[in-house]
Amino acid sequence: MSVWKDLLKGNEISYTQLFMEAVFPAVRISTTNTMQARDPQPLLRFLDSWEQLLPHSALQTILDNIVMPKLASVVDSWDPRRETIPIHSWVHPWLPLLGQKLQTLHHTIRNRLENVMHAWHPSDMSAYYILSPWKTVFDPTSWEQTMVRYIIPKLLAVMHEFQVNPADQKLDQFYWVRTWASAIPTHHILRIMDVFFNKWLQVLYQWLCSKPDFQQVINWYLGWKDLIPPQLLSNEHVVECEAIGLVKKAENMAENMEEKQVKKVEKER
Repeated sequence: MSVWKDLLKGNEISYTQLFMEAVFPAVRISTTNTMQARDPQPLLRFLDSWEQLLPHSALQTILDNIVMPKLASVVDSWDPRRETIPIHSWVHPWLPLLGQKLQTLHHTIRNRLENVMHAWHPSDMSAYYILSPWKTVFDPTSWEQTMVRYIIPKLLAVMHEFQVNPADQKLDQFYWVRTWASAIPTHHILRIMDVFFNKWLQVLYQWLCSKPDFQQVINWYLGWKDLIPPQLLSNEHVVECEAIGLVKKAENMAENMEEKQVKKVEKER
């Protein structure tokens, strides 16, 4: 076909007519018989290799009459509780070619995902790996609604249960929450983290009032700072208004108290 394309250069109508009559029937039959919705790569590789030879109308016919119906059929019967292949792995590769056309499948996909979230517990990380790839695909309003209804309430409950204990710190629950920091809209994750910081500051205050080893306090603070999601450390709300701003004040307090203790010891000598 490359020879014919060169010969008919500048006459796209004739080339398209030739392709649709001589080549496309075989392409259509082969694609219809061999395409597996859960394995998009063979057809994608074919379309990529024929990119320069495939008329636009032929490509759109393949996408609209073969790819979309097959995807829609499999999505309609898709059950996330039984599937071993994440749905985003076979739907998302079509985004560059199908774009907004895939939105007709999003409602079904989102409903199926939400249906299995009722029994979800934050200790189950599989929910994050299944849901998070859809953050930039679903429209922002739908994504936020899913987070607010099914994820955030359970993460809030976990954070309310979490105990800050410098002597014997258990971090599992904190890690469950932190995992979702990149998926949940910032103002919602801040609300969850505020629960943590309130507990953290209370423990810090009590510790500072008990004549502690200040190097331990500083190491404890630095250790927690490394655990806070980076996107929150740089957040203006955190830095200037609430958590980290207060934590930095607490750090300064600890350093000042340590200096006073050192001076007191030197004076007594």
